[in-house]
Amino acid sequence: MRTLNLVQFRKFADRQIEMANRMLAMHRPGSGYFCSCGKELPCSVAAHTIAIRDHFKRKLALLEATVVLPVLAPPAKVRPASLWRRLFGGWR
Repeated sequence: MRTLNLVQFRKFADRQIEMANRMLAMHRPGSGYFCSCGKELPCSVAAHTIAIRDHFKRKLALLEATVVLPVLAPPAKVRPASLWRRLFGGWR
């Protein structure tokens, strides 16, 4: 079994989502109690395809959520008295 790197997995997941959307286009509720493919609603193919699509969307969301952020310098310390004067200096 081959391990995918980050870029390869993104391409793979995007392709799976794209194919799932194409499959779902063929499995819409039709007339009455039947899917457009002829199966009774709820269509098992549509349900499985939605589950696969949601799985890959969640995986991609996790990848997008984990971004390396730069380390910021700590803020300069402000003395409380000078801050008080700056905020409320005009009030007397």
